[in-house]
Amino acid sequence: MILFFHPSSLSSQNNTLSLLLIHTASNSPLVAFGDLQSEPIILSHGHDHAQSLPLLLEEILSNTPSNATISAVAVCIGTGSYTALRIGITAAKMIALSWSIPLIALQTSMIYAHHLSLSFPSQHLTIILETQRNTLRLETFAPANPFSPSPHLMLTPPEILSTLQSQDYIVSGDALHHFHDLPSSNPPPENIGKAALLAALSLPQSHRAFIKDTHAIDALAPVYFGDTPS
Repeated sequence: MILFFHPSSLSSQNNTLSLLLIHTASNSPLVAFGDLQSEPIILSHGHDHAQSLPLLLEEILSNTPSNATISAVAVCIGTGSYTALRIGITAAKMIALSWSIPLIALQTSMIYAHHLSLSFPSQHLTIILETQRNTLRLETFAPANPFSPSPHLMLTPPEILSTLQSQDYIVSGDALHHFHDLPSSNPPPENIGKAALLAALSLPQSHRAFIKDTHAIDALAPVYFGDTPS
């Protein structure tokens, strides 16, 4: 994959964080641009991530207002398909490195946790995600802290139900179709791009890295973050 961009609209003078988001953790690649003050631009189409992502990036950059600034690039690092995540992470690293802007690494679970925390700020949050295995990934978040999950567990659906029986929880994630009657709240599929962008914009500084040192960014956003044991 070869990407050619010219950061003519970039500026470090703007104190408002404006993000270019790359999300390849779902079946269709998605890109978005926005900040916390305005309605974001969100584009998604196609199912071949390697073919569609460069076209989406070209399209969103051509539709970005001429006076806009891009402060950082955010990328979803999983869980998700190995190949799709690798395509998105590689593109994000290339853009951040060539433009000398921070890269923000966003876990899939944080998207759902941040979305939940807006409506349930005092609740413990449980996120259940699909994996490439026969088990599901379960992560929990303390109230009002959607960016610091507890160590994840790899469990079967019955094991998850047994684990949740003794907890006061609200559930979200992309694996809820395995369950019925759980107290849950998911962003609508058409709003996942906006939910991801808002989560990335709200991440603390510790989740950002300037790519002057490639080792620092490899630690922040590895080529694959998925259902491998931590």
